[in-house]
Amino acid sequence: MGVRDYGWSDGAAAVRFDVTAVEGTTETPLHTTVLDGRRVAADRRWRDARIDLAAVAGRTVRFRF
Repeated sequence: MGVRDYGWSDGAAAVRFDVTAVEGTTETPLHTTVLDGRRVAADRRWRDARIDLAAVAGRTVRFRF
């Protein structure tokens, strides 16, 4: 995940990335990352993420990003 360079300019807000597993009406949060390229130089690059899916193992779910 990442934020384009114009997202680092003055007035730009941090960006939150969420991954949630959805099964019917049940939602299971799996991952959250906040990138703030304006304030945090380390957030001005691509970020890979590994997400543990053990919480939904063996179930049929949809993922919401």
